[in-house]
Amino acid sequence: MYTQCKLTKEHKVDMAWIPSKFARTGQVLKLSGEDGWLVSEVFGSLPDDYILVRKDDWRTCFPSLVDR
Repeated sequence: MYTQCKLTKEHKVDMAWIPSKFARTGQVLKLSGEDGWLVSEVFGSLPDDYILVRKDDWRTCFPSLVDR
């Protein structure tokens, strides 16, 4: 299972689907080689296969956000 979380680090804020075992409010994570991401909010969970197949769907929904 993957859980959607709000992650914060200093002045940065991000939303991410992370493995559910790490999705605990107050947990500090290392993401993409960068330490210090705080799980500040935890939302819903979905199965791995659903998330991994759809992880890039936002690219077609918001084409203006994609680097060209």
